[in-house]
Amino acid sequence: MKAHFVLLFVLALGVHCASSKKNTITIDGKEKELTIKRGRIFKVQLPMQSGTGFDWELASPVQKCAFVGSDHIADPKDTLHMMGAKQLKVMEFKTHEAGNEDIKFIYRRSFEDKSIAPADEKLLKLTIE
Repeated sequence: MKAHFVLLFVLALGVHCASSKKNTITIDGKEKELTIKRGRIFKVQLPMQSGTGFDWELASPVQKCAFVGSDHIADPKDTLHMMGAKQLKVMEFKTHEAGNEDIKFIYRRSFEDKSIAPADEKLLKLTIE
């Protein structure tokens, strides 16, 4: 009985890990598209340079999904992991309403005046089924 429980736990963990990677999208160009089911969690990865003061943020609040949180991780393509190295900003969302939404991300310094144009912009064209 104990072996069955352990097997079920391992299978459930594997399905969770596989589905979280499946719902992670990296926007390295100007825009990407994602189609996802309502009630699902997805992550957006945005490339950035650490130590510059620049960071990715939402240009405006999202309507059809909830912003869950964000983190910075080392870019797996950068094997040196030195100060000032490339990073990825990872933003997590949970969908709650079917429809289409464009999520715009801006790359700016939070301490600079908002009248200064962002250094970069990226767009996620989201379709929630």
